[in-house]
Parts: sequence; C-alpha cells; structure tokens
Amino acid sequence: MNRIQHILIFFILVSCSNDEPAPQVSFTASDVAHGSVSFNQNSTNVTSYLWDFGDGYSTDVDNPTHIYIYNGTYVVTLTVKGKGGEATVKQDVIVKSVLGELMFWMSKKGEDVRVAIDEGSFTGNIDWAFDSEPECTSGGAVTYSNLSDGEHTYHAVEEEGGTSKGWSGTVTVIGGKCVKKELVY
Repeated sequence: MNRIQHILIFFILVSCSNDEPAPQVSFTASDVAHGSVSFNQNSTNVTSYLWDFGDGYSTDVDNPTHIYIYNGTYVVTLTVKGKGGEATVKQDVIVKSVLGELMFWMSKKGEDVRVAIDEGSFTGNIDWAFDSEPECTSGGAVTYSNLSDGEHTYHAVEEEGGTSKGWSGTVTVIGGKCVKKELVY
C-alpha cells in the first residue's frame, strides 16, 4: 500500500466516525383523572420520539397525554432518535382513575323495581323486562355511572298490591367497564 492509499483510508475512517453524543432517555407519567395520563420525557440529544402506550396506541409527540379506557398496569415504551443513535426505555404505568358503570336489569318483572346502591336512597326504577341482556345505554334499566373500582352494595325492592319482594348484595365494579347485574325473580 502506498502513502496516498494510507491517507485515503485514514480520511475515510475519520469522516465516518460519529462524534455526536448518544441520546439519553427517561420519562415520568401522571395519572390525572378518568384514565387521562400525562407523559413528560426528560431526554437529551434527541430529534424524534416514538411512544408505545402498551394498549395498542402510539404517537410521535414529545410530551403526550393519553386516555386509557381500562384501569390496569401498562408497559409504556419511549424510543428516541438523535444524531448520535437511538435509545429506548420501558416503564410500567399504573392507571387507577378510570370510572365504571353498574347497570341493573330484569328479564321478568311485575311493577316498577326501585334500586339503590351504597346505602343511598332509591334513585331509579327498572321500568320494563328485557328479552336478553341489554346494552348499558338502554332505557328501562337503572344505570349508575362514575363509580370507583371495587365492591358496591345494592338494595332493590318491588312493592305490588301490599306485598314486597327485595334483592340485596354486592357487585364489583371494574373501571372502564359496564358491569351488568340481573335481578332475578
């Protein structure tokens, strides 16, 4: 190899080296309310972002807010790129602020059935019988919204012709879901 070839190889090696600092990546998450989580990245030497929220959704915004529809633990991934390369961090994010719904319904009934939950007063009537399990938005059933996760007590009563029939118990509400409870004769 002659002197010109050595200089050319040295020039190629020097021009291909990357003196750019590698990206550094980290983030925080805050469960705000009703499943809304704010993400704040603390990254340096970054030119682009890719968030994977662990529920099938993603974004390329630097500091996004994402709304989860169910409570739970999600593995959130942030991948950043910069002139010095790429870096990724994964973190468990616990969502606890999604509220649930509880619906009472009947497939057979007589008169109006009044329903109360959590030691409250009777706030709704089941107005008619359904042929099959209704959707949570159906009229004629009693639906309670914005309930926290966990067990809720209920009491229902039907008074007809001087006699009464009653139901009581507990039902577990799961954030983001509509829990349906059939009152059975």
